[in-house]
This record gives sequence, C-alpha cells and structure tokens, in this order.
Amino acid sequence: MKPKNLSVLNLFAILFGLILVSNDVFALQFSLTEIGTFGGNTVAKDINESGQVVGTSVDSNGHTVAFLFEDGTMTSLGSPLGGDTRANAINDLGQVAFFSYSASGSTWYGYRYDSGSYTLISPATYSSAEDINNSGVVVGYENYGTETPIYFDSTTHTLNKLGRTHGQVYGINDAGQMCGITYNPPSQWQAFYYDGVNVVDIGTLGGSLSNAKSINNSNQIVGFAHVAGNQFHAFLYGDNNMIDLGVLNGDTESFAWDINDLGQVVGQSSSASNERAFLYDDNQLYDLNTLTVDLPTGWTLAQANAINESGQIVGYASTPDGYRAFVLTPVDEATPIPEPVTGIAMLIGLVGLRIRKIYNRM
Repeated sequence: MKPKNLSVLNLFAILFGLILVSNDVFALQFSLTEIGTFGGNTVAKDINESGQVVGTSVDSNGHTVAFLFEDGTMTSLGSPLGGDTRANAINDLGQVAFFSYSASGSTWYGYRYDSGSYTLISPATYSSAEDINNSGVVVGYENYGTETPIYFDSTTHTLNKLGRTHGQVYGINDAGQMCGITYNPPSQWQAFYYDGVNVVDIGTLGGSLSNAKSINNSNQIVGFAHVAGNQFHAFLYGDNNMIDLGVLNGDTESFAWDINDLGQVVGQSSSASNERAFLYDDNQLYDLNTLTVDLPTGWTLAQANAINESGQIVGYASTPDGYRAFVLTPVDEATPIPEPVTGIAMLIGLVGLRIRKIYNRM
C-alpha cells in the first residue's frame, strides 16, 4: 500500500512544474505590414499610439511626397508650396512635423500639419520641422547655412548653440525637454539635452562626435556617437550616463533613432556591405530580420526609425524593388522558450524525482 502522503509528493511535482513554467520567457516576434508606395522608394518615419504612420514616398515623376498611412490606406499630405514634401513625425492627435520645398526647390519651410492645414513654424526662408509632441510643439531649425535650433508652440523660440555656429533640435518629449546637436562644420558635433532652462552637452563614447535623435518621457535620450577609432555606435543616455549599445554581430557601426517610454530603442546596425534594423530591449540588441515571422522573400529590414508604446515599429526595408516602408506589429502569442534552470532548482527537481521513485516502489 502506498503511503497516504503521496498526494503531497504529487503536489511537490506540480509546484516544481509551475516553477519551470514561471521561468518561461516569451520570444520577441513581429508580423510585417507593407505600407505601399507612390511609385518609388518609400520610408516610414514615425508611428503614433493609434497606429497612424507618416513618411515619404517617391512618386512616378521622381518627386518626394509626404504621406499618412492609416487603416491600410496611404494618403498624400499635399504641398503648400507646390514642391516636394517630407513628413518626419506624428503625435497622438494626428498632427505632423512636416516640411515643404518651393516648386523650384530653392527654399523650404517647416510646418505643423493638422487635418489639411499648415502652420508655419518659422518666418525664416529655410526651416525644418523634425519632431512634435502631444502638445503640438514642433522642433527643428531655421536659417540653412547657419542653422539655429528652434521650437514652435504658437511662437518661434531659439535655443543656445553653446558657442558653436550651428544647431538643430531633433527630439522633444511631452514635458518639453529636447535633444539635438550643436556643431562647427564640418566636425565638432556635440549632442545636447535641453531641460527647459539650460542647454548642456551630454558627451560622447570616447570619440569626438555625438548626435541626439530622440528623447522619451523619462528623459532617456538615444542617438549615436563616435567611439575610439571614430566609428559610430548607438547610445542610450540617462542619469548623466551614456551607454554604448554596441553593434549586431559582424557589423562595425550602429545608429539609434527612437526610444519609447518603456526604454525600447530602435535603429540600424551596419557594415560596409550590410544594413540591418535593430531593436534594443532589456539590455539586448536584436536583429529585427530574425524576429519577423513573415518577412517577404528578398527583403532585408534595413532601418527602424520609430517605435510606439505598443511596440509597433516602422522603418524601411531593402527589397528587389527598392526601399519599401514597413510596420512591424508584435505577435500576440509568441512561443515560450524555457530559460535555463538554476542549479538549486535543478537539485530540488532531482531530489523530488528520486523521492517519487522510492514511494512508487512501496
């Protein structure tokens, strides 16, 4: 007769199994949606929390056209000056950081686009709109040739260039903190952070150049900077500390373009003959090509430009037909991958199995 406390041993085995299940980690996987094209190369630049995407596509006449992609439809945002247009960012209200060339291409102006209307962000002959936050504040630069970093709410404001001749703002968060670069051409780029009062350099990774491209609502900044040897590496900056995100295996350089509020970073890792889109998550750099379950034949995800809070990623791929824009959406049910069991857990399991065998013989 088996002892009555066999049920306790069964419970032990069940609990051990639950320990193993709790140690499962879920594989990052994505499904790809092709955005389409107006005829030529197409690049997706940003995505908001509703899944609206903006970017630029070359049409059949060779002109670049700013687009909005929504509900499977790609729509031109028009041209207030009759020339080529570009869309760089979109906020959760659907407002777009946008700029337009004149018909001759000799001048260009930055705008805040909102439901068919265009608001000029600077009266200067040359200006660019690079990013926009959820309050509708647009950042960029004015005066091509002696660029001045600016932001626009309902008035154009300029930022300190830190004694350098040029500056551009590339990122802004919802609190109005910003990041970008100041520089003396052709070198001496320095990434900066603007806290609402002061503009400060944030340093490099040991080389001479750095560039800050995006800032999240935790004031984490991403971009790229020279390491020793003057190769660019993607960085993550926060709490006065700049972290080198490294490169994908076999590559020599990397560039970070965006960060969401979860601290997930997207960008590009590259070599002389290779460009691959990456995701940095939980202290690990991933090749997005290996995580996409339905990557079309002949496609290489070359660059990831933006990521929203749902983990959707946009960018462009190198394809047999040229560059094509994509949206990557996390797969809902990823395959669980058991983590290695620790030595203690394994020992407990072996002891439990041994006890089961003993009692089963009784």
